[in-house]
Amino acid sequence: QRILRLAHLQHLSNKTIGHVATEGMAWFDIADSIAMLHSIVRNPNKPQRLVRAATLALRRLARLGKDAQGASRALEMVVVQLPDCRQDKATMQRAADFLSRHRKSLATNYPLDDEVLKSKV
Repeated sequence: QRILRLAHLQHLSNKTIGHVATEGMAWFDIADSIAMLHSIVRNPNKPQRLVRAATLALRRLARLGKDAQGASRALEMVVVQLPDCRQDKATMQRAADFLSRHRKSLATNYPLDDEVLKSKV
């Protein structure tokens, strides 16, 4: 399914497939990170420092267009607090790196839907 989405994005953007694939996979990492953050916030057995870091990251992601750098830093704080799960840490770190590198273009090109980011804390 992700490959079909990437092909569709490439067709719409007229960019090279390598560029679209890199950017598309970064957005999948962001989506996966948001799902992980919601899972952390909703789990009463998670350490409070991790829950607070996840809550902050969700709030910063909700303002991604205005503060991509803050969202990147908040995700990095969660990565530090995560227990040793290499795949989760790697996914969230890739998302943070993408946000850090592309913060200027994110403000105008990719506003995220607030409904996706709202936390039920």
